[in-house]
Amino acid sequence: MQLGKTLDKNPIVLGMVQKEYYNETIFEALRQMKDRRICYVSLNKPAKTLHHAFALHNVPMEKMFFIDTVSQGLGQDNGEDNVLFCSSPAALTELSIAIGEALKSGAFDALFFDSLSTLNIYDLGSSAERFTGTVITKLQSGDDQGLFTCLEDDQDTPLIRTSSMQVDKVVRFPELYGRIDKKRKNTALALLGGIGISGTLMFLHPGGAVTGYVVGGGVSGTPAALLLGFFTLLAVTFMAYRGTLLRPVEKEQLLAMKPAKHDKKKLRSQYHGKISHWLESLECAIF
Repeated sequence: MQLGKTLDKNPIVLGMVQKEYYNETIFEALRQMKDRRICYVSLNKPAKTLHHAFALHNVPMEKMFFIDTVSQGLGQDNGEDNVLFCSSPAALTELSIAIGEALKSGAFDALFFDSLSTLNIYDLGSSAERFTGTVITKLQSGDDQGLFTCLEDDQDTPLIRTSSMQVDKVVRFPELYGRIDKKRKNTALALLGGIGISGTLMFLHPGGAVTGYVVGGGVSGTPAALLLGFFTLLAVTFMAYRGTLLRPVEKEQLLAMKPAKHDKKKLRSQYHGKISHWLESLECAIF
C-alpha cells in the first residue's frame, strides 16, 4: 500500500477495510501520511485512546489535530489543546461546522475520517449521505486530500455505495493484510518459543543446566529461565494490551450520545479559536 502516492493522484479516497485488520490498517495509513498535517475525525474512539494507541504503534502525532465526537458523551472532554469536541457522532451540524472550520483554516493537508461505518448505526436516513457529500465537496473546493474509512462488510449500505461514487478512488488493502498475517504469525511463534524454552529450562535436571539450582522437591530451574519466563509473560501481556487498546466505543454507548443544541455562530467562533491556538502553538514548537 502506497497511500501517499494514491492520494497525490486521487485526492479523495475511500478505504474499505476488513474488520479483523482495521486497527493495523489505520496505523499503517497514518505512518504513510506522516509528512502531512492531518485533521483526524473520530466517530467511535475518544481522542485520549487514540493518543495512547498511536504512541504505542509509532504513529507520529506532532502534526495531528482531532475532532472527537465521543469524549463528551463519555465525560472525558478534558480540553486537550489539539482536540475539538462534538456532542455525538450523530451531531452532523456540529461535525460539519468543525470540519468546515478546520478546512477553512488552511492548516491541514489531509482529512482522515474514521469511520463512515459508524454513521450507519444511526437512523439518519439520507442525512448521512448529504453530510458526507458536503464534506467531500468542501475537500474538492479547497483542493484538499481526504481519506475516509469504512468496514468492508458495510460496502452494500446506501451510505457507502453513495460515498463510493463521490470519491476519486476506492481502495482495499490485501497486500497489507498479508504482511499483517505474517507479522502476527512470527510474533506468536516467538512468544511460544520463549514460553517453551523457559518451561524446558525450569524443569531441567540440575546437572543438565550450566546455571542450574534446586528449587525444592528435586525440581530444578535457572535464573535465566525465570527471567525468560517473566519477559515472555510481559510480552504476551503487552501484545494483548496493544491489541485491545483501540477498541471502538460500544454501539449502545454511541446510540445514547444525543446531539446537543448549540448556537452555530458561537460554535464556529469556538472551533476557529481552538484551531488557531493549536496552529500557533505548533508553529512556535517548529521554530
